[in-house]
Amino acid sequence: MMFAYLIVLLVSIGCLVAADYRYKLALFYQRRRAVKTLATAWTVFLAWDLAGVALGIFFPGQSRFSPNFHVLPNVALEELFFLLLFVYLTLLLWRGMERYADLHRS
Repeated sequence: MMFAYLIVLLVSIGCLVAADYRYKLALFYQRRRAVKTLATAWTVFLAWDLAGVALGIFFPGQSRFSPNFHVLPNVALEELFFLLLFVYLTLLLWRGMERYADLHRS
């Protein structure tokens, strides 16, 4: 049960990859551009988290659903995957809405 949150994050990211593969929205449409976008957004949000930790705004949480393993000072391993999930979902939503708008333009 200790790794439940990490497993849920990884399964969710896997579902996003499957949807991306099915509809060719980002990584399976323009791989290089998508990777650059994901890496840039992920880095910005990680910097935001690190700044929040340094300023005492963000605190590491304790839960029986996640291990107490930090990859950076006060930044849990799960946070890195959560940020990836967040930016990948946002990119897929953007690309999906863009495609929807293109299909329904008169």
